[in-house]
Amino acid sequence: MLHSPLEHPLSPDDKVFFLHIPKSAGTTLATILSNYFSHGETLPLLRIYELNRLAEFSPKDYRYFRGHFYYNAIQQWLGEKPIGLTMLRKPVARFISEFSFMRDSLQQHRLSGGILDPDELDEYEQFETLTPDEFLNSDLVLKWRSHNLQSRMIARPFDYSPGDDWLDLYKAEFRNVDPVDMGVVKTRLNDFEFVGLTERFQESLFLLTYTFGWPLILDYTPLNIGTRRVPSSQFTPEVIQHVQDINAQDIETYALAEQVFDTRLTQMYHALIERYGTAAHTALNPDDLPRDTLVELLQKHYQSRFAEAHQPIHDVNISFDQAMMSTGWYQCHSHLDIGSYRWSGPGCISTIDVPLDRDQDLIIRFQVVGGVSQPIVDSLQLTINDHVIVCQVVDIATNGSKVFEGVIPQQLLENENPFVRIAFSVIRTEKFEHPPTVIPDDRLMGVALSWLTVSPNTQAKMSA
Repeated sequence: MLHSPLEHPLSPDDKVFFLHIPKSAGTTLATILSNYFSHGETLPLLRIYELNRLAEFSPKDYRYFRGHFYYNAIQQWLGEKPIGLTMLRKPVARFISEFSFMRDSLQQHRLSGGILDPDELDEYEQFETLTPDEFLNSDLVLKWRSHNLQSRMIARPFDYSPGDDWLDLYKAEFRNVDPVDMGVVKTRLNDFEFVGLTERFQESLFLLTYTFGWPLILDYTPLNIGTRRVPSSQFTPEVIQHVQDINAQDIETYALAEQVFDTRLTQMYHALIERYGTAAHTALNPDDLPRDTLVELLQKHYQSRFAEAHQPIHDVNISFDQAMMSTGWYQCHSHLDIGSYRWSGPGCISTIDVPLDRDQDLIIRFQVVGGVSQPIVDSLQLTINDHVIVCQVVDIATNGSKVFEGVIPQQLLENENPFVRIAFSVIRTEKFEHPPTVIPDDRLMGVALSWLTVSPNTQAKMSA
C-alpha cells in the first residue's frame, strides 16, 4: 500500500533507465543501483558510441539500462517510456571535473589496449597539452561535451538506426549546439521517478531509497575521480564566464532540477512524519528534520516496504550476480574460473536483508573468492541481526576459494524487523596495491563473495 505519490515500487515488468550524465557522481550511483538489478537483466552497454550495437540485443531480454545515452535514444529503442532516474550537477563544477578527468582518458585507453578512432586519438593527444581557455576556444569535437550536455542528454531528439556509424553520430551530435526545447526538459524532469543532485548526494540517496523502498545508504565513496588534477589557477574568471555562457541552458536545467528535488524532498519529509511520526516528532518542523530523526523514519519506511514486498521463506540461495536488498557491495564481476562475485566496500560492513522464517536453527554457507589482503580476509566476521556467528572453512577449491559454514541459532533470528540482516565485516577496506587489471582501481574493497545459502539445520533435528 502506497502512502505517498513519490513511492514507486518496481514491478518485474518495469524498464528502468539510469541516464548517466558524465561527471555527475553517476558511477557512484550506478554502483549503488547495481545491487537492485541482476547482472543478467542489465543491458551490457554503457556509452553513446555503443548505440550501433543495440541491434545485437532485444529490449524484452533486459530490465535495467544505464549509461551515457540520450534519453530519446533509449526510449526509441525500448518503444516505451522507461522508469527514469538521473543525477545533475552545477554546470561549472561539472566542466571543471570533466576537463580534469579527460586528462586521464587517453592514458586509460593506452593502458587497457582500447582502440580509438584515429580522429579521436588525435583529439585526445591535442587536448593533453591545452589549458581550459585554449580548449574552449579550440575546434576539437571534444569541446562540445562541455556545451549544455545535461540539457541535451535529457531532451535532445536523437534519431538513429541500428547499424548507423557511431563515429558519424558522435561527431554530428557533439557539434550540434542548437538550443534544446526547455519545455521538454521541464516535462521530463517532472516525469522522472528520481532526480538527484551531485552537490546534495546524501539527500539524494535518502530520496532514492524512499522512492523505491530500498535499504538506507549512509556509507559511500565517490568513484571514477580523475587523478590528474588541473591547477585551479587555470580556471580563471574569464574561463568560468565562458563556461557559464555556453551552458546557459544547463544552468536553467539545473535550477529546474533543484525545484523538482526540493519539492520532492519536502513531500518525503511530510509523508514520513505523517506515517511514522510519534508524539516526540510533533514539535519538529517537517521541512527541516534533524538527520538522526530522518534516518530513524527512513528505517521505519524501509521496514514497512520490505514487509509489504516479501513473504517469509525457509531457504535462501543467493548468487552474487542477482538483485539483493543489500548495502556495501560493488558491481558484479565475473571470471571464468570462479563465476560471478561482488567485492565488499567501500565501508567495512556489507549487508544483505532476507525474509527468513524464525522457527528453527539454520545453517549458513558462503564462498569467499578473494580479498585485497590476507589480513583483511582473516578478519572477516559474519553477524546475524548484530550477533556474531562463528564460521569455519569447510572446503577449499583449487583456485583458492574458501567455503565457510556456521550455525544460526533460532533465538538470534528474532527481532522487530521483517527481515534477517546478514552482515559481513572486515577490519578495514583498502585499494589494491597491485590491481588485477592494468587500469588503476581506486576503490576501497574488502573481500569478494560469489554465493551464499541459508537452510534449515537438519543435523540438529536428527540429533534431537
